[in-house]
Amino acid sequence: MCYNNANEKGAIFLKLNVLFQSGMVLAAGKPIRIFGTGCGHVRVDFLNMTAECDSDGGDWLIELDPQTYGGPYELAVELGDERITLTDVWVGEVLLLHGQSNMKFMLEESNYPTDRYENEERLRLFSLEYPTEACPFERADGWVHCTAENAGKWSAIGYHVGLRLSRELGCAVGLIAATQGASVIQSWLPEGTEARLGISLTPEQRHVDYSYPAYSAWNRDGLLYHFAIEPIIPCAISHVVWYQGESNTTEAEGAVYDQLLTALIEQRRRDFDDAELAFVVVQIADYHKRDDEGWRAVQHAQVRVGERVAGVCTVISRDVCESNHIHPPTKILLCDRICEAILEKIK
Repeated sequence: MCYNNANEKGAIFLKLNVLFQSGMVLAAGKPIRIFGTGCGHVRVDFLNMTAECDSDGGDWLIELDPQTYGGPYELAVELGDERITLTDVWVGEVLLLHGQSNMKFMLEESNYPTDRYENEERLRLFSLEYPTEACPFERADGWVHCTAENAGKWSAIGYHVGLRLSRELGCAVGLIAATQGASVIQSWLPEGTEARLGISLTPEQRHVDYSYPAYSAWNRDGLLYHFAIEPIIPCAISHVVWYQGESNTTEAEGAVYDQLLTALIEQRRRDFDDAELAFVVVQIADYHKRDDEGWRAVQHAQVRVGERVAGVCTVISRDVCESNHIHPPTKILLCDRICEAILEKIK
């Protein structure tokens, strides 16, 4: 039986996953996975490729061969008499911007001059929204291209990294923002991960953000994973940029953060069906807790993961960011390092 929206005749509507909208960017060099819901015979046409499947369970997925940079193209999906045509579709680099407030930190909050904001038609952003009781995932604004007028509201890291990559590689860059300020890593992992790893932390050993009333709504184990990541599985991603850790800096959590971060990397590789999915981990800045044992433990753990896990590069921030701000306003130098790590992987 199919579980989906139906019209008065009982027919099941064709519905694409929320990522598949006009203006989107598909990852170059990766299998192109198109997926959605609807019962019946599904056909996808893209770049002279055609693939079909029959869906009798509501969910369907069609995979097309990897493609090189290019665009704009059209992508058409048919189910029975229904047809959806997406326009302005590009093939380029797709980055998952992932983490907490320093990743979400907006360009207009940084010290980058506003008169240097640029237009870049090939730089696109898809933002996953904050969790609420009435899940707003379906209300995402779609793929928005970068203009000097809207850039101030973008992630500063996303803007700088995406703009440089687009210019240097000559391709479209799609940014998928899965961020939540004051979020703990456990919320980005499926429930039961700590138990599977043999980690047992008491409430007193966890960071205050885990239970602080203003943040506890999203800092339950698995909540952000189910809210933001599961709905877009198994889309193809080129790189993940992970900037998180400030909310896990108790001594007890710092001691196990490398295990949790390694588990997150392995989980995302399973989620997106890519055993070699590249990660850039941004080491948390020094801030005023540079002598705090838990803070230092997280920083050291982030370096260790970059040394021990294949396909992971840890980018150091302490010498290019202010140490007197938990949200350093200088992001451009850090973004250069992130870009260099990504470019080295590509080239």
